[in-house]
Amino acid sequence: MRLPVKLKQGAWPAWLCRLLPSGPDPTPLAGPEPPAGRAEFARLVSALKVGATWKTTAPGRHRDADQAALGLLAAAEPTVLDVGAADGVTSLELMEQMQGCFARYYVTDAFLEVGFAQQGRRGYFLGPGGEVLLGVGPRLLAYGEMAGAGPLSRWLAGRLLSGPAPGVQARRLRLVQPELERAARQDHRIVIQAYDVFRPWPGPPLDLIKAANLLNPEYFGREQLALALGHLWRSLRPQGLLLLVDNVGPAPEDMCFSVLGKGQRRWAVRAQAHGGARAAGLAAELEY
Repeated sequence: MRLPVKLKQGAWPAWLCRLLPSGPDPTPLAGPEPPAGRAEFARLVSALKVGATWKTTAPGRHRDADQAALGLLAAAEPTVLDVGAADGVTSLELMEQMQGCFARYYVTDAFLEVGFAQQGRRGYFLGPGGEVLLGVGPRLLAYGEMAGAGPLSRWLAGRLLSGPAPGVQARRLRLVQPELERAARQDHRIVIQAYDVFRPWPGPPLDLIKAANLLNPEYFGREQLALALGHLWRSLRPQGLLLLVDNVGPAPEDMCFSVLGKGQRRWAVRAQAHGGARAAGLAAELEY
């Protein structure tokens, strides 16, 4: 990350945060009461980066893509896998569009939780190995990934990324929408589980797979993307569909999507918008 240090929004004038790199303070996620509302919870989760991917998420981004896939779906009560679902806010919206007509809905992400430790005025978000993903100070945010950063950014980030002192206890922090957690407790058909798309799907055959803002060539190389697409191919039923979505900007026209189905040993495009998702071009080259 070329600029691992950002201004903490709310600690500086709004005009300065618009002018310089800035981000929200996600520490309210660790408070006694989670942030109210889907949008605010999603906004704070979006400040985090775990592994190669940002946890970027927001409600209301995929309606057209979801409708296109549902309009082509053959199964009346499909088994659905939402892979790389981040906090699950768009999973909730797809379930609502389906009006409860699904056999099973798997909401998955490789990282459903992180560690969190508070020491004085600093908060630390920790990865699976205890590494500091994000350090939050009174006025700055500092990210653990510093590839390509200049000396000054590295120095500033290093001061915030020292991590909690020995003896300071970290706790696990769920990054899943509280509304989705409640829905899963009340409806056994909704399953929230960790799943890494670079491993074979361990569950039942699927009718619909949605992968939004995950199979991104900016995150992963060609071999990794091909591996993931192969796992998804093998997990789909013959009439199943794969929905790929890329939000390349904030405007509605910045949403590109492709709906792919199984052709003769290749992915076949069933529908697309704005040129299609970026991984769809690679998918068309693969043979199984």
